[in-house]
Amino acid sequence: MNINNLNHPFFIYPRGFMSEYNNYNLYRKEVVKLYKFIDKLQLQIELKHNDNDILIPLIIGSSMEDSLIKFNTSIENIFQFRQLFPNYINNFIKSNLNKKFIQIIIISPDNFFSDQSYRPFFTLYETFDFVLTNSNEYVYQNELIEIKINIFNCPVPCTETRNKLICKYDSIITGLETNPYDISSYTQTQIDLEFINNFYIKIDKLFNMSTNYFNVTIIINSWVNFKNLDGYSEKYNMFPKILKLANQYNIIATEWDFIDELFYTKIISNYNFGNKNYNGININYVFNEYLTDLPQNLIDINFKDLYIIDFNSEHCLKKLIL
Repeated sequence: MNINNLNHPFFIYPRGFMSEYNNYNLYRKEVVKLYKFIDKLQLQIELKHNDNDILIPLIIGSSMEDSLIKFNTSIENIFQFRQLFPNYINNFIKSNLNKKFIQIIIISPDNFFSDQSYRPFFTLYETFDFVLTNSNEYVYQNELIEIKINIFNCPVPCTETRNKLICKYDSIITGLETNPYDISSYTQTQIDLEFINNFYIKIDKLFNMSTNYFNVTIIINSWVNFKNLDGYSEKYNMFPKILKLANQYNIIATEWDFIDELFYTKIISNYNFGNKNYNGININYVFNEYLTDLPQNLIDINFKDLYIIDFNSEHCLKKLIL
């Protein structure tokens, strides 16, 4: 398999090449970079961090980062920078005095990540002094904590099965007088399909660390959502194998409804222990457990069954007393 000859190993975004998510030349390069990163990560953890408590947040999409950049939301919603740096990361750091390694993996096709001068909001609003060590790579380190953040500017690999949609867009592309989109067909090649399969073999091995290594925790957050456009992002529809593997390894996987002020996300994986199943519960990913830091514009929001991820609590979940 020559991964340098990839075509389109992704789910087709709404409106396809006519959407803002059409930088296919960049996406192909970035998804290869992601593949190689995942392939090496397990070995790096085993060699460098086997005596650490390890947290791996896998963060997919950057909806509110995009809204904040484009001024499509109120500045009061600046708290949404936590979509890319959820509060459970700080909860993990505070959970005990052990040495910790936190590897945040962000996968998003939003084009602001291709701007080398762009700095995510968490680098401005978090208390950690992050250092840019490479393109879309940030590191913070002290005697007890290492936080590493790697951003991959591409969609998540996915087998595309909507053949009628492929034919529709291929027909449109064929009819163009000029084609500036770096793609001539959405038909996935054999190389694409082999790449997708091998990518999920690597993800499977990574997720398996959460069961074979007592000190590794993986949490998946999807912020992929489209306002007023149902049927695309729900239930990890754009990358279903991620959810399947989360269920297989009993990993918390969440998704979020696109409401600018919404500060909680919902577990959609079958996260369970014995007769306790946490599918459907809401996770506060922004504020403290007492909600004493809620901004004024959120005071009147109604919510129920609200939890936080707490690494000192049973099953890493703590229900908030409201």
